[in-house]
Amino acid sequence: AGPSKVARMSEEDAEWADRDEDVNMEEPEVETLDVVCSVCEEGWAADRLEEHTELCTVLRQVGHGMSIDAHLTTLANVIDDLLECGAELAPEFADEVWPLVRMARGAASLQPDGSVKPHQRCGAIADALEAAVDPSVSISLSTLALTYARRILLLVNDKVAYLAEAATDGAVPMPVVSVDSASQLEPGQAPPGISIDEFEIIKPISRGAFGRVYL
Repeated sequence: AGPSKVARMSEEDAEWADRDEDVNMEEPEVETLDVVCSVCEEGWAADRLEEHTELCTVLRQVGHGMSIDAHLTTLANVIDDLLECGAELAPEFADEVWPLVRMARGAASLQPDGSVKPHQRCGAIADALEAAVDPSVSISLSTLALTYARRILLLVNDKVAYLAEAATDGAVPMPVVSVDSASQLEPGQAPPGISIDEFEIIKPISRGAFGRVYL
């Protein structure tokens, strides 16, 4: 009998994550994550931060209020659109992100079936993404691809948790994604808002027809 679907997916995606191992046998250069993105609050190399933050700010809004599956599919579609109008992108970008499209759609397609297989398959996708964004190998990825990879990994990890719960508890509603991160909200639950109580008012600085402005 041939290899299982789980094994095929794991081997294919692991090959992408380790694509440079057979070329560079020297000690890999580990990326130093010495600054924190103010948007996603993840560590990044200082020379990547500006480019990452621009994209991260946009991705922070993409998929807000969608289910995990819809968000993964949306990100895959966004990457597809980038590739279609990719004249301004580096030629190697397509090689970096095609696997992300495949893995995002693969994770989105996995649904509870009463067994642990969907959870295992989604876990294999998460493992491949985790290996790809590891600082010991991620230096070979462009900032654009790495930003998408990390975002998709957050969503895939949420999907793994959902499938694990569904495998043990039966049918459960799929959470939706909050605007702040890939953290989950229960269906119908609004994301946390900002209250005036969270600010310290020092003094009024102007007054207009529609209200006042305070420092």
